[in-house]
Amino acid sequence: MSRNGIRSLTVVVLLMIPVWVAAFKFVASLWEVFHG
Repeated sequence: MSRNGIRSLTVVVLLMIPVWVAAFKFVASLWEVFHG
């Protein structure tokens, strides 16, 4: 893999982190609603 590919992959992963965090919080809140 080229250095450019690794860099773009890193950028994508970093951009996805807030999405994963938001999705996890959303699922956690839904879980509390259904199992609270």
